[in-house]
Amino acid sequence: MKASILAFDSRIIAEGEWHPANSSLSVVARLIETSTGLVVERVSTGEPLASGSQRAIEISSRVGSIPRRVHFSDASLFETTDNEAIDRLLSRSGRRGTGFVHGLERFHPRLIALVVATFLLAGLVYRYALPVLVEVAVAVTPPVVPKIMSVSTLETMDRTMLSPSRLDAAKQREISEGFARIAALSTRGLAGYSLNFREGGAIGPNAFALPDGTLVLTDELVKLADGDDEMIIGVLAHEIGHVELEHSLRQIYRAAGTAGLIMMLAGDVGSSMEDLLVQGAGFWRCPIRARRKPPPIAIPWN
Repeated sequence: MKASILAFDSRIIAEGEWHPANSSLSVVARLIETSTGLVVERVSTGEPLASGSQRAIEISSRVGSIPRRVHFSDASLFETTDNEAIDRLLSRSGRRGTGFVHGLERFHPRLIALVVATFLLAGLVYRYALPVLVEVAVAVTPPVVPKIMSVSTLETMDRTMLSPSRLDAAKQREISEGFARIAALSTRGLAGYSLNFREGGAIGPNAFALPDGTLVLTDELVKLADGDDEMIIGVLAHEIGHVELEHSLRQIYRAAGTAGLIMMLAGDVGSSMEDLLVQGAGFWRCPIRARRKPPPIAIPWN
């Protein structure tokens, strides 16, 4: 049979494996082009296994070095890694040899333009679309969400970085009374805020606000102020401003959006990087690291 096939102006296209319909059986075979179409024959014996006209046969598109599949009408298929041979066969028959995806994978100068366009689009999304999405997210966030975030953050910090305050009760009361006066002037009012004293440890002299209006003041910052309560109240007023303008919540959503944008460009950046991007900006800090006492801040009192 092999001799009869080759006698009629036929040519061997490629070698590979033939799989019968609905079977995992694999037969070493070759694909032959004849005047009437394509024939698959067993390599060892020349026995014909499948045949059909080129128009009735479906050939998979080329994608990189993935093996090509030639599907026959009886549901059997011939598979080969000789992509170049299949491309030449398709070219002779006037059919497209390479697929769209394979064309994109091949290096071409327009790939540079595609990369530039991708980063340009990412920049536009970050500059214009992300701020809009952040504002929408802030607007639809229910009040319970900032509360849960704040409670969780403070509990974590108390376990890892902060310690109970060692300030004497009189000093805490003095600062709390000044804080109450300035908080009463805010949009939320005094009921919208709570002041917490902690020993800062590794974070040192600091004050920060959590999204729900929880403020933390470290002992180290009080000592740095050296009795200047106006400076302390000014720092707390600054933190109240962050809460009033919902800066913490905006920072969280912006960080989450940035992480999502990075993943779209480069794939999964990993859980550790996501945690760094999302949780690292979870609260606003107002570090005071000057060695000399800062100038007093004028505070409007009732």
